[in-house]
Amino acid sequence: MTDEEAEQRVFLRQFAKQRPRWGWRRAAKEARRQGRLVNDKRVRRLWRDEGLRVPTKKRKKRLTGVGAHVGAMCPIRPNVSWSGTYSPTSTKSSSPQILIMICMLSWTPPMADALGPS
Repeated sequence: MTDEEAEQRVFLRQFAKQRPRWGWRRAAKEARRQGRLVNDKRVRRLWRDEGLRVPTKKRKKRLTGVGAHVGAMCPIRPNVSWSGTYSPTSTKSSSPQILIMICMLSWTPPMADALGPS
């Protein structure tokens, strides 16, 4: 291992510590900006030899419910249903579509039974 290669290894370790989300390509660009003569293949080989890696992003967990849908359209209480329709609007510049969402509750007030049939 030459002195030049050792210096590049030190630079790559420092770069990876300062910018953990950046990879070997940005490291090579930064080395060139600092006036170093580097080759992409060499930078990639040294990056791999040093065991440097960009941490992978964690995937978001899917929301799960107990046998029910979860999200914007999930039932908020028993006997709830959602209905949706598109309503065209007319404007001079463009005609966007509007989604109208209606929450329909099959609920009767407690006093409705006492009043009798209407």
